[in-house]
Amino acid sequence: MDTRVVGSFGEFISVLENLRHGTNGPLWFRGCGKHDLQLKPSFYRRREFVAVEDMSSLEEELITRFRDKSIPYRERELADPWEVLFFMQHHGVPTRLLDWTESPFIGLYFAVMSAPST
Repeated sequence: MDTRVVGSFGEFISVLENLRHGTNGPLWFRGCGKHDLQLKPSFYRRREFVAVEDMSSLEEELITRFRDKSIPYRERELADPWEVLFFMQHHGVPTRLLDWTESPFIGLYFAVMSAPST
């Protein structure tokens, strides 16, 4: 994983231009304000369980509770399991999904907004 530290928006644009010239495929960006946070979905950052059965059971419970409690906030039924996980992720529930984007500016926004204030 390549990490770059920039001090201004101009530097950010310069780094982007260099990255784009060095690749022929899409670039993925992760907007995270903590440089030391592992590249791991929030669900797997939990420390209180280790066994796969525990993780599976907890995920199933979270999905069930979310389906029940999110009814007033949905316009339609969430039939597809991936759709449920996307909706949960969007509302801040720990999931096995990892946020990423192909837009460097969306990544920058989330990195700045989630960075600790000094």
